[in-house]
Amino acid sequence: MHKDPWYREKQAYEKMLDELKELYGDDFKPHSGERRARHYRPDIPYHIITRVFQGRFMLKPSRRLNRIIAGILGRYLDEHKSIKLYAKVVMSNHLHMMLQGEPKEIVEFVRDVKREITERCKRLYDKTWTGSLWHDVYLATALPSHESQLACFRYILSHGAKEELVAKPQDWPGIHSAKQLLRGSTLKGEWFEGTKYGKKTDTQSRTKYPKPIRKNNYWRTYEVPLTTIPPWQDLEPQEVRTKVKEMVDEITEEARIARNGRKPLGKKRILNMPVDARSTLPRPPWFEKRKAMVAWPARGSKEARQTTRAYLDDYWSFQRAFRDAANKLKEGVLDVVFPKGAFRPGLLTPSLG
Repeated sequence: MHKDPWYREKQAYEKMLDELKELYGDDFKPHSGERRARHYRPDIPYHIITRVFQGRFMLKPSRRLNRIIAGILGRYLDEHKSIKLYAKVVMSNHLHMMLQGEPKEIVEFVRDVKREITERCKRLYDKTWTGSLWHDVYLATALPSHESQLACFRYILSHGAKEELVAKPQDWPGIHSAKQLLRGSTLKGEWFEGTKYGKKTDTQSRTKYPKPIRKNNYWRTYEVPLTTIPPWQDLEPQEVRTKVKEMVDEITEEARIARNGRKPLGKKRILNMPVDARSTLPRPPWFEKRKAMVAWPARGSKEARQTTRAYLDDYWSFQRAFRDAANKLKEGVLDVVFPKGAFRPGLLTPSLG
């Protein structure tokens, strides 16, 4: 056996490069290097946004869909133990989450939630499309300072009211953190154990005297617990509810002033909106002219600005280290070490650009 543990992989890699260069020419690039590497730190919360394909209202609230999405969130919170969910809101054509956890689990949690919502929405609406429900990759923005965490938390709570859809955030008929936090309750959802049901149905179909199988026995209830945001973690639950109420009251008053006498759209019209309707999502004021934002800005205290700057320095150091390692991998150095927390790219990611 050859002493170099990467010997066979290097041979396969070099052979692949030679074959592709013969096919596409010497200018062939095995890695495009266009995107930034995903960078998560387990000690920092992140704001996650994911949008529905073409801005369609496929997530339009309904009692059934609310239970399904809550069940999906609860199921994967139970599976991915490191994930702390601080806030969430499911609008008709996009959803927001504020969460924290181990890098690998954040990626897996968001992936699993998006996949299951896609599959269960297809069944719910009896659609025949084969792709994802979602517009593109999700956006993840770091919240390194307490100031940015409070700002993001407030931003998520403001949904429904700030768009003039309902008078108060808690009036939104879909899943919304405001209702859960103001009541001090835990959201519950249902998860249908389709794999178990399918196996049982298949087994019974092959018996001489099959027994009836009730679908109701394969529904499982999951809770969707919310973790108190870091700036308030030392407060008692009642104090947290008081602060949330003050924040929601401010949001409600700001929305009333912004409407300038106009009535909000209202629950009835929201629920009657066709799922194939479309709406382009406006970019937040601080997101204009940006393709991706690394971290929420800190405009307040000196400490918050320093914390944000330290995170940005760490982020760009990570990107440089990742790019150096990726360049070595392109050259065929398969035992290259990527920075801690990085997702090592696949060996072959061809690009003709």
